[in-house]
Amino acid sequence: MKIIKKIILSLLLLIFLIPSINYAYIFLSPKIKIWHPGETIIQYSNSEYEVFHNSKNSKYLNLEEIDSQKIKYLIGLEDQNFYNHHGVDYKRVTKSLIDNVLSQKIVSGGSTITQQLARILFLDNSKTITRKYKEYNYAKRLENSLTKNQILEAYINNVFFGKNLYGLEEASEYYYSKEAKYLNDSEIISLFAMLKSPNTFYPGSDKFKDNYLNSIYYLYDRNIIEIDKYYELYRNIPIPVINEKDDSSFYSIDVLNREAQNKNISSKLIGKTINTTINLSIQKKIKEIINQTKDISSKENLAVIVLEPSTGACLSLIGSSNNNDSFNRAIDGVTQLGSTAKPLLYLSALENGFTPLTPLKSAPTVFYIENVGEYAPQNATGKYANKNINMIEAISVSDNIYATKTNLLLGSNTISDKLKIIGINDVNDNVTNGLGSFSLSPLTITSIYNAIANRGIYHKPYFVKSIEENNKKIYTHKNDSGIRLFEKQKSIIMSYMLLSPYDKALTTYTTPTMINYVPNYRFAVKTGSTDSSSLVMGFNPNFTIGIYVGTDDNSQEYDKTLAKKLFVKIANMLMENKKDVFYETPNLKAFTLTNIETGEKSFTYYR
Repeated sequence: MKIIKKIILSLLLLIFLIPSINYAYIFLSPKIKIWHPGETIIQYSNSEYEVFHNSKNSKYLNLEEIDSQKIKYLIGLEDQNFYNHHGVDYKRVTKSLIDNVLSQKIVSGGSTITQQLARILFLDNSKTITRKYKEYNYAKRLENSLTKNQILEAYINNVFFGKNLYGLEEASEYYYSKEAKYLNDSEIISLFAMLKSPNTFYPGSDKFKDNYLNSIYYLYDRNIIEIDKYYELYRNIPIPVINEKDDSSFYSIDVLNREAQNKNISSKLIGKTINTTINLSIQKKIKEIINQTKDISSKENLAVIVLEPSTGACLSLIGSSNNNDSFNRAIDGVTQLGSTAKPLLYLSALENGFTPLTPLKSAPTVFYIENVGEYAPQNATGKYANKNINMIEAISVSDNIYATKTNLLLGSNTISDKLKIIGINDVNDNVTNGLGSFSLSPLTITSIYNAIANRGIYHKPYFVKSIEENNKKIYTHKNDSGIRLFEKQKSIIMSYMLLSPYDKALTTYTTPTMINYVPNYRFAVKTGSTDSSSLVMGFNPNFTIGIYVGTDDNSQEYDKTLAKKLFVKIANMLMENKKDVFYETPNLKAFTLTNIETGEKSFTYYR
């Protein structure tokens, strides 16, 4: 009996003690200071800088610029008890739980404006108990630190409005082509009404009108507007006037936020100064090239990455050709490598006794693979040499038979073992790996080519040099010696062999893959393709360029030459006013190849 009493007393003590400790933590924690909430300074590597509010450099909106009646619309729709609670509305939370249980699905949420602001400023959108607990604590701390008006001001400058838009000012300029202070009642209500599901109820969407009409009824039902105002708003459904803006910086902000989170930098980048590797001038020029080269009505999308070989620093990253597309294909997209996997295979072959002149027969072949059965790869063009070709020729025309024979001679684990060196462990051993049947992100593929460009040393791509807060550095990137992925000399040999896709003299049973797309400066290059995508990877000692073009629905309706066109233009832009440099080859003897049929001589390799 005594034991039971002790257990009960202990439980009661815990029930009262834990909340007490938590409240003490909240009230004793330092005040949260928000100066121009959402302001972030990005210092680019080319000495340019931008001051951002949220994701873009939009104007900061002071609360007094918005009529107080219009702010009442926000409170009426999002948080009716805003002025009466201390960060958490317990009645609303209880009602929300009951509604959700009775409906057996989530039909309402209990987050206050303060809780939403806490999530926006300090947390992510994961639906976990831990995140909700942190949200609760941050909301309480915000209420202890800021006035209600300061919380509202921070909220309207940071809340998400869909289409990569953050903050009321940015949403107003995009959806209605005017500053927020000039929005009429119906327009501003339509923007506040979309906050519960921005990607569903944005102005112009299929569900926009119904959501707007429901929202003005809620405002009437909750005594925020009178019946006459309700009918006025009902008769004047707002018509969006979309103002498209080019945004070269969005994907920069995206990757900087990710890296900060990966490095456990406190919360997000808001209120900090970030010194980034991104070169804004390069980023803008690449966007211009994309806009000039890509047919605006075409179906394909794309990603472009530029890395610095010696460090892994990312100089430019674009995740979409669409300014309003938040999906970052450079990082989050995955694509089969196709023939861009072949240099990985051939580097391993060079490290295991092959030479650039090792002969293998290119002819239609049926292979019998143990535990697999028959395997009959084909060349994309359906053409074959029907005789021995060397590795340089195989790279030039992207011969699949040569690659398959090489993979079988070395073993189906050749590429997967190489990738494990840099922490890629989910590529299975497969005879088709040499033809690029496995998938990686465009950024990862580019980083592997960056290792070849860096004479075999791999550096993980990075975007942040340092982060400052309150004039103190809270993070500095530490340069390391990298990981030896390929042998130095073999990487240099491969770099020269990857000039062969431009080499006219290697036109035999088919043509070199880049024969019509030759930049003005020397860039090693390799192409790859599937039915729905194309890749071009190219590099020299200064830059590594990765380009992905493809369709999101895996259809074949896309411009198969676009990646090549972009590569040539971007390569020429990057090297403008720079000396044409390539790799020194003190221990390699220069040579040329001669086309037996035409007598034409190839490039001089190793010069």
